[in-house]
Amino acid sequence: MDGASAEDQSTYLNALATLSKVRIIEGKFLRKQIVCRVQACTLKRQTFMRPEEKRTDVNIAVHMLDDAYQGLADRLILVSGDSDLVPAINFVKQRAPTCEIVVYVPNNDPRRGAAVELRSAAHKVRNLPLVELARAQFPKIVAGPGNATYERPGNW
Repeated sequence: MDGASAEDQSTYLNALATLSKVRIIEGKFLRKQIVCRVQACTLKRQTFMRPEEKRTDVNIAVHMLDDAYQGLADRLILVSGDSDLVPAINFVKQRAPTCEIVVYVPNNDPRRGAAVELRSAAHKVRNLPLVELARAQFPKIVAGPGNATYERPGNW
Protein backbone atom coordinates (compact mmCIF):
# COMPACT_ATOMS: atom_id res chain seq x y z
CA MET A 1 0.00 0.00 0.00
CA ASP A 2 1.13 3.57 -0.46
CA GLY A 3 2.23 5.61 2.57
CA ALA A 4 -1.00 7.40 3.51
CA SER A 5 -3.15 4.35 2.82
CA ALA A 6 -0.84 2.08 4.82
CA GLU A 7 -0.96 4.49 7.76
CA ASP A 8 -4.77 4.71 7.58
CA GLN A 9 -5.02 0.91 7.38
CA SER A 10 -2.76 0.55 10.41
CA THR A 11 -4.88 3.04 12.38
CA TYR A 12 -8.04 1.15 11.46
CA LEU A 13 -6.59 -2.24 12.40
CA ASN A 14 -5.35 -0.87 15.73
CA ALA A 15 -8.82 0.53 16.45
CA LEU A 16 -10.42 -2.80 15.49
CA ALA A 17 -8.06 -4.60 17.85
CA THR A 18 -9.65 -2.72 20.76
CA LEU A 19 -12.87 -4.69 20.20
CA SER A 20 -12.91 -7.90 22.24
CA LYS A 21 -15.08 -9.83 19.76
CA VAL A 22 -12.96 -9.01 16.73
CA ARG A 23 -10.08 -11.14 15.53
CA ILE A 24 -8.01 -9.59 12.76
CA ILE A 25 -6.92 -11.91 9.98
CA GLU A 26 -4.71 -10.08 7.55
CA GLY A 27 -4.27 -10.72 3.87
CA LYS A 28 -1.28 -9.51 1.99
CA PHE A 29 -0.36 -6.70 -0.40
CA LEU A 30 2.08 -7.28 -3.20
CA ARG A 31 3.47 -4.59 -5.46
CA LYS A 32 2.63 -5.31 -9.08
CA GLN A 33 4.10 -3.64 -12.15
CA ILE A 34 1.36 -2.21 -14.40
CA VAL A 35 1.79 -1.05 -17.99
CA CYS A 36 0.17 2.34 -18.59
CA ARG A 37 -2.79 2.07 -21.00
CA VAL A 38 -3.16 5.79 -21.70
CA GLN A 39 -2.38 6.35 -25.36
CA ALA A 40 0.22 9.04 -24.64
CA CYS A 41 2.35 6.63 -22.61
CA THR A 42 1.67 3.31 -24.35
CA LEU A 43 4.09 4.16 -27.13
CA LYS A 44 6.84 4.50 -24.53
CA ARG A 45 5.66 1.39 -22.61
CA GLN A 46 5.68 3.34 -19.35
CA THR A 47 5.02 1.31 -16.24
CA PHE A 48 4.21 2.02 -12.62
CA MET A 49 3.94 0.01 -9.41
CA ARG A 50 0.59 -0.59 -7.79
CA PRO A 51 -0.35 -2.52 -4.64
CA GLU A 52 -2.52 -5.57 -5.19
CA GLU A 53 -4.45 -7.24 -2.39
CA LYS A 54 -4.00 -11.01 -2.05
CA ARG A 55 -5.58 -13.77 0.04
CA THR A 56 -8.47 -11.75 1.46
CA ASP A 57 -11.22 -13.74 -0.26
CA VAL A 58 -9.45 -17.02 0.55
CA ASN A 59 -9.13 -16.07 4.23
CA ILE A 60 -12.83 -15.16 4.36
CA ALA A 61 -13.83 -18.42 2.65
CA VAL A 62 -11.67 -20.60 4.91
CA HIS A 63 -13.03 -18.99 8.08
CA MET A 64 -16.63 -19.20 6.87
CA LEU A 65 -16.17 -22.91 6.23
CA ASP A 66 -14.38 -23.48 9.53
CA ASP A 67 -17.04 -21.64 11.56
CA ALA A 68 -19.85 -23.52 9.82
CA TYR A 69 -18.11 -26.89 10.10
CA GLN A 70 -17.45 -26.43 13.82
CA GLY A 71 -21.03 -25.29 14.43
CA LEU A 72 -19.82 -21.93 15.75
CA ALA A 73 -22.49 -19.98 13.87
CA ASP A 74 -26.07 -20.51 12.80
CA ARG A 75 -25.84 -17.47 10.52
CA LEU A 76 -22.92 -16.10 8.52
CA ILE A 77 -23.11 -12.49 7.40
CA LEU A 78 -20.90 -11.58 4.50
CA VAL A 79 -20.37 -7.98 3.38
CA SER A 80 -19.02 -8.31 -0.14
CA GLY A 81 -19.70 -8.12 -3.83
CA ASP A 82 -16.91 -10.60 -4.63
CA SER A 83 -18.14 -13.59 -6.64
CA ASP A 84 -14.93 -15.47 -5.71
CA LEU A 85 -16.78 -16.33 -2.48
CA VAL A 86 -19.58 -18.23 -4.26
CA PRO A 87 -17.86 -21.66 -3.99
CA ALA A 88 -17.39 -21.17 -0.24
CA ILE A 89 -21.06 -20.22 0.18
CA ASN A 90 -22.16 -23.26 -1.82
CA PHE A 91 -19.90 -25.53 0.22
CA VAL A 92 -21.21 -24.15 3.52
CA LYS A 93 -24.78 -24.70 2.30
CA GLN A 94 -23.91 -28.29 1.39
CA ARG A 95 -21.97 -29.19 4.56
CA ALA A 96 -23.91 -27.10 7.10
CA PRO A 97 -27.43 -26.84 5.66
CA THR A 98 -28.87 -25.23 8.79
CA CYS A 99 -26.37 -22.36 8.64
CA GLU A 100 -28.00 -19.34 7.00
CA ILE A 101 -25.87 -17.13 4.78
CA VAL A 102 -26.83 -13.48 4.45
CA VAL A 103 -24.93 -11.31 1.97
CA TYR A 104 -24.87 -7.52 2.15
CA VAL A 105 -23.69 -6.13 -1.18
CA PRO A 106 -22.17 -2.64 -1.02
CA ASN A 107 -23.91 -0.69 -3.77
CA ASN A 108 -21.37 2.01 -4.56
CA ASP A 109 -19.93 0.17 -7.56
CA PRO A 110 -22.45 -0.76 -10.29
CA ARG A 111 -20.36 -3.80 -11.29
CA ARG A 112 -20.25 -5.16 -7.75
CA GLY A 113 -23.76 -3.93 -7.05
CA ALA A 114 -25.01 -6.49 -9.54
CA ALA A 115 -23.16 -9.41 -7.88
CA VAL A 116 -25.62 -11.79 -9.56
CA GLU A 117 -23.80 -15.03 -8.71
CA LEU A 118 -23.21 -13.99 -5.12
CA ARG A 119 -26.83 -12.95 -4.67
CA SER A 120 -28.03 -16.25 -6.13
CA ALA A 121 -25.81 -18.32 -3.84
CA ALA A 122 -26.89 -16.74 -0.53
CA HIS A 123 -30.02 -17.54 1.45
CA LYS A 124 -30.77 -13.83 1.88
CA VAL A 125 -29.39 -10.74 0.19
CA ARG A 126 -29.49 -7.11 1.18
CA ASN A 127 -28.05 -3.99 -0.37
CA LEU A 128 -25.76 -2.05 1.92
CA PRO A 129 -26.46 1.65 1.42
CA LEU A 130 -23.31 3.69 1.78
CA VAL A 131 -25.02 5.90 4.37
CA GLU A 132 -24.95 2.88 6.69
CA LEU A 133 -21.18 2.68 6.41
CA ALA A 134 -20.88 6.28 7.58
CA ARG A 135 -23.07 5.49 10.61
CA ALA A 136 -20.95 2.46 11.53
CA GLN A 137 -17.63 4.28 11.85
CA PHE A 138 -15.55 4.43 14.96
CA PRO A 139 -15.70 7.65 16.97
CA LYS A 140 -13.12 10.29 16.06
CA ILE A 141 -10.74 9.01 18.75
CA VAL A 142 -10.52 5.41 19.96
CA ALA A 143 -8.73 4.60 23.21
CA GLY A 144 -6.20 1.80 22.86
CA PRO A 145 -4.17 -0.16 25.40
CA GLY A 146 -2.16 1.89 27.87
CA ASN A 147 -2.22 5.52 26.81
CA ALA A 148 -2.53 4.77 23.08
CA THR A 149 -5.18 6.56 21.06
CA TYR A 150 -6.14 6.11 17.43
CA GLU A 151 -7.55 9.08 15.55
CA ARG A 152 -9.88 8.51 12.62
CA PRO A 153 -8.38 9.95 9.42
CA GLY A 154 -10.25 12.93 8.03
CA ASN A 155 -10.82 11.27 4.64
CA TRP A 156 -13.01 8.53 6.15
